[in-house]
Amino acid sequence: MVDYTFLTEIVEQITFTRKLTSRLHNFVSKNKLIDPDRTPTRVRLTLLYVKMFIKAALGFMQLDDPQWWSKFCEVLRAIDYQSPLWTMALVNALSCPSPKLPKPLPPKPDATLETAIRRGALLSLTQSGT
Repeated sequence: MVDYTFLTEIVEQITFTRKLTSRLHNFVSKNKLIDPDRTPTRVRLTLLYVKMFIKAALGFMQLDDPQWWSKFCEVLRAIDYQSPLWTMALVNALSCPSPKLPKPLPPKPDATLETAIRRGALLSLTQSGT
């Protein structure tokens, strides 16, 4: 005997996750379209917000609360490229000066090269001395 309520719950969960992934896909696609160079600041901020949206949405799905659906829908509506929350975060991130990276250390001389030079010098000294 097949438990249809269990199957119905699975189909509902698939529908919910499909809605979530669709909204996230649109959010990321619009960011990629606006920023074709994929600047590190914008990419990091986009990933941060995608993680935040996923945690919020899936957190409501786990609750044993009769209002979980309305809270889940609120999270879905918040996933918008032009939302005030995203706009403020983006403006703040892009207006901050990027931190100056320290200068890289000079490369260390290759130990094998030094050894080869010394051996060559010793070899030439021993050959010329004989």
